Amino acid sequence: MAYLIKGVAMGSMKFKARKTTYSVVFGLFISMTVMAPQMAVANWEKIPSSDFQLPPPPDKDESALEIDELLALQSTRTKAECDLGEKQAQPSFKKLFSGTGLLTSQEIKTLEPLMEKVSHLGERVAGHFKSRYRRTRPYNFDSRIQPCVTPPGGSKSYPSSHATVSTLDACVLTGVFPAYTNDFTDLGTNLSERRMRIGVHFPSDVRAGRSLADAICKRLQAEPDFMHDLEQIKRAL
Repeated sequence: MAYLIKGVAMGSMKFKARKTTYSVVFGLFISMTVMAPQMAVANWEKIPSSDFQLPPPPDKDESALEIDELLALQSTRTKAECDLGEKQAQPSFKKLFSGTGLLTSQEIKTLEPLMEKVSHLGERVAGHFKSRYRRTRPYNFDSRIQPCVTPPGGSKSYPSSHATVSTLDACVLTGVFPAYTNDFTDLGTNLSERRMRIGVHFPSDVRAGRSLADAICKRLQAEPDFMHDLEQIKRAL
């Protein structure tokens, strides 16, 4: 994938070890605390945001450790990435997944009614935690971070809505096109990581968004009415 983010060299070995340890510990913490009860609801679109849990974001000292990674990404980003980031300001299914080469225009049209509802669910749940934690954006935390897109307003950095929606949509799409599981998973990862490259999210925002998406996707798979809707889409395709 064109936007797959690879490892970025950090400064000293000591800092690298400390940062790696932090990332692993925080990632494990999120994976253990993001949970979705498996009690079905009458309408999957109305799954309560409060059914999910997400730990608080890193504190100021831990956030400072992420700035060097963002500066390194900032120094290597391309104009094409920035232009695409601007076009994808809102995390909708069509904006994120059109033009990727994985779906035809007809498939996009058939999938859109269901997938936009899925995207809305992911954005709503992410927004619930954004409002709870009100983490400042990286460019407000450190002026060296210069976003190359119109900066999102408000202190709502954690979790990343784009990471939540792109990862959730990719997870649902693997249920429709299982032969392309790796392709959709990679695309969801690339879409979420672009939010770091363009300077609007901390790495931990993105990790939290992905973990939240995994929990939402698992919950949807336990909702009979959602699985019915998914089967209807499969038949239409």
